[in-house]
Amino acid sequence: MQKKRLAPPLRFLMAARQRELGRLEALTELSRLVDLISQLVHSLQKERGLSNALLCDVGDTVLVQVTTQARESAAIEKQVREAWDGLIEPAGPTERASVRLLSSIAHALQQMEPLETLREQVRRRAIAPETATGRYTGLIGALLAIVFELADAAIDADVTRALVALLNFIQGKELSGQERACGVVGFLNGYFTDERKAQMQALVQAQERCFDAFMAHGGPREADASHWEHARELTETLARLRTIAARTSAGQQVDPQLSAAWFAAATARIDAMHHVERALIEGLARLCQARISSTREELADHRVLLDQLSAAETRDGTGRVFSVQARPLSAPPEDNLGAGLQASVLDMLSRQTARLAESEHQLAQARKALDERKHVERAKWVLVAALGVTEKEAHDQLQKTAMNTGQPLHMVAREVIERLGGKRTGRD
Repeated sequence: MQKKRLAPPLRFLMAARQRELGRLEALTELSRLVDLISQLVHSLQKERGLSNALLCDVGDTVLVQVTTQARESAAIEKQVREAWDGLIEPAGPTERASVRLLSSIAHALQQMEPLETLREQVRRRAIAPETATGRYTGLIGALLAIVFELADAAIDADVTRALVALLNFIQGKELSGQERACGVVGFLNGYFTDERKAQMQALVQAQERCFDAFMAHGGPREADASHWEHARELTETLARLRTIAARTSAGQQVDPQLSAAWFAAATARIDAMHHVERALIEGLARLCQARISSTREELADHRVLLDQLSAAETRDGTGRVFSVQARPLSAPPEDNLGAGLQASVLDMLSRQTARLAESEHQLAQARKALDERKHVERAKWVLVAALGVTEKEAHDQLQKTAMNTGQPLHMVAREVIERLGGKRTGRD
């Protein structure tokens, strides 16, 4: 016997739940893309560090390590490119690939084009360390911009919060890599110029801001806290070398061999951070899967309840009309399921409405934190480009303006973007 069609309100209720499930299942692909990009970023960070060491003559076996690491980066890059292609295939999930996301990917692909040429220049030692570091850093920055846009696609509050924490941590780790490269050159020269000292200080302060934000938005899980503590312990070791660097001058130089000690200490710290990074990404994947499983179970429960309702309909096939007291206005059904079943359906409707309202509120709060971070980051680089200042000077200027005007930092950032970087600041 053909199954009766559900009443329109119930059909739309089920359709809404199924749509929500579909959007949540997209989180699996989102977390996979974040994972792949983070792997590529980490591999390129290692490649940048080894290339810097090779160009600065730190270590005797670095050339082999650089070649091996470049092959590893190329293999991960291939996977990332395949995943990106999936976003624009005819059957791909194009509805969540925003204009900004696709534009960010296009920019990263453009940055990748000269990568093989850069690698060849590094192998032949035909490029200055600072130039090579700058090119790797530009590519890594383009990849991190994609992760920001992927975070914008999240439709779950807990997932968005986890992404905000992860983004801040990844940025802090990237700044640690830049500090490693800067320190290698300074120690190799025997002393740090005032300009390089200022650069080192700015990188340290920027790291601290990122890691403070990471902790504010969740930090490591209790099970992963040991990795984070280990990274913090290694920071103390690096701090001693930072102090030595700050005291150097043209008249008070140090042994260039300290460059190898600096590289080793900075690398150990970054490797420890990578353990934290991997734990955060694995936690993100588990969170996505848990939300999907929970929604599937709720959808299955809805189907069972609605199937029972369909079977309990009146013999003449007319639909039931419900009062606000969850009682049918027509005559009571002959079976004993009616009143309780109708109450269950209305309770389901009520629960779903309340849950969606709460979810939207939490998501809005999580998105607010993400948007504020994006505005501050974008405003900093707008100031760097427009005024020719450093990243630290740009951030200090934003903070000073916020203090003088009594405005929140993100509001000052938005005004800077609108004034100097164009009017278009919203998400596409």
